[in-house]
Formats: sequence, C-alpha cells, structure tokens
Amino acid sequence: GAKSAVARSVNILHEPLQSFNLSFTRSTRKSMTTHHVKGLKQVSMIITFKAEEMSGKCPETRDDAQGQDPYYVGFLVEGVTAVFKRFYFGHCQMQFLFTREKGDKIIEEKRRNIGGGDGHLPWQTILEVCRVVLKKPFKNVQDMRARIAKKHNGKLEAGIFPVTVNVASDTSKILTQQQTIFQKVAGGGDDDDKAGIKDTTTFVAGAILLVGDALSTAHYRLGVGINTGFRVTRNIGIFLHRLEQALVRNRNGIFASFSSSVELYDERIRSILATVLQLQGSTMFYETYCDFIVFFDHNSPNLVDAQRLYAKEKHPGQYYEISGPKEATSL
Repeated sequence: GAKSAVARSVNILHEPLQSFNLSFTRSTRKSMTTHHVKGLKQVSMIITFKAEEMSGKCPETRDDAQGQDPYYVGFLVEGVTAVFKRFYFGHCQMQFLFTREKGDKIIEEKRRNIGGGDGHLPWQTILEVCRVVLKKPFKNVQDMRARIAKKHNGKLEAGIFPVTVNVASDTSKILTQQQTIFQKVAGGGDDDDKAGIKDTTTFVAGAILLVGDALSTAHYRLGVGINTGFRVTRNIGIFLHRLEQALVRNRNGIFASFSSSVELYDERIRSILATVLQLQGSTMFYETYCDFIVFFDHNSPNLVDAQRLYAKEKHPGQYYEISGPKEATSL
C-alpha cells in the first residue's frame, strides 16, 4: 500500500495530492486552470449500524427524496454535504461527507480528545441526519448509539477519516545487480586445488512496478480504486507479454527489451494516473471547499469531461447547473 516497504527501499516516496485543474464550463479542456491547495482533504465519517439479528435488515430509509437523494440532507443539516447509505443484507454502513469548515472543526475536536473514546464525534449532527433520511428516526443520541454495531474490542463502529490522496514519486524502478560467476577453466582437473577458476561480471535486470495503493491511494467513494486496478493490471499483462516475446526472439537482447517495456509501462500508467488524480482532486475541492454537487455524464468519452457541477437551489432537493466561472465565484 501507501506504506510499501519495497517502494521505500528504492527511494520511491509518497506525497499528498495538492495540485489539480479546475474548470467551470463544459468545454473543460480548453478552460482549465491549475490550482494548488495545501492540505487538500475531504473529512468523512463512517458509521455501521446493527442489522436485525434474524432478518439481516438495516434501518429503513425513506422512499422519497429525503431518503434516496444523498445530497438532500445538505439542505437541512449544516456542515454536511452528502450522506451515502451502503445498506445491504447484514451490512448497514452510512457514510458522511462534511464541508471544509465542519470537517476542520471535527478534526480539531479529535485532536483535543486526549482521553480517547468517541466524545469527539458530532453526535447531534449524526442524529439530525438520521432524522432526515430514516423512516423511523432515533429518539435521542443514546437510543441511536445503542443501534450502532461494535468492534471486537467493544468500541462503536464509528470513525472520522480525513480522506487524502497520496501519490508515489515514480511508477516503477529498474534494478541492476552486479553478479560474480565462478567457473572451472577448460582443461582443469577434478582436483579443486589444481582446477583454474575465473570470474565474470554481468548485470542482471529486475524491476519494481507499483500497483494499487502503492501507486496512488484512492478516495473510497468514487470507484477509482477498483477501476484503476483493472486498467493497471492490463498494462502489467502487456509488460509480461513483451518480455515473453523478447525471450523467444533473442535472449541476448532481453535487457534492451526489458528497459523499453518498463518505459512503455511508465508512459501508460502516468496517463491513467493523470486522469484519476485530476478526477479525485477536483471532486474533493468542488464538494468540500465550494459546497458544489458533482454529477457525472456517463455518455462522456472520459472521466474529466464527465463532471457536471451543480449548486443548490433555495428549495430542498433542487439544483441548477453552473454554466461558467463568474457564476461559480458569485455563489
């Protein structure tokens, strides 16, 4: 992962993503400007409620927009931008995303909570959210806490996560190793004392190819991790296939083919990373720092151009598309 000992051993370091491009029009590639945000993060909270013991059912959510629209709660509960419910059979997880101001306040409360425990969690905010999205809201914080699942150590399944994206300083590293080979000189006898010995030196190539979180950590909500994994895996297959072909053609030329294969891998992986890092950095910024809503046009040819920015209307559950930078900066 991002703490890969292998990567560190060859001086591949990880740094947080802080630069990305922004655009407030549909013609994104023509109007993008680079932004740098120190400490870019999106503060998230994940809570797992208990499922009913016999049926495995989760707490029932409302059937209307309040329960189905993840952004609706942002109209009614201050500091919350969205709430996503991952309620499946026996698994009842609720994910909160906060505004920058609310997130910073929660992180500060966590830092001050020297004694540990869950006193830093925004319990009143959680209760307000549940009253918006659930069919049968909890009576009070104590009632709600009793419905939260517990870990093996007895602590509640509830935690704050400042989501950041960490990026490796390189996508691969070619390794060279000096090797000494000892051989008997032709004509030498079986007696070791009489047999001549000579040594030769060669360079053996190896490579470290970073994948998964060792390459770049992923925002858990955007589907970046699994999709990038598939795309990177395909390129590892191409890399190995090229080496296999080189071995069949000319074993003596394997080092040159090895180097060119690594270069091709780097080129393709950097292209993939550029897209997913841009997607994550800009989406986190739009949602957390601007309180915008990011929808996606699934007919768009690429992820970056698929982003559609919306702002909240005065009436809960209604949004309008942002058409340009002037409109965005005036909100």
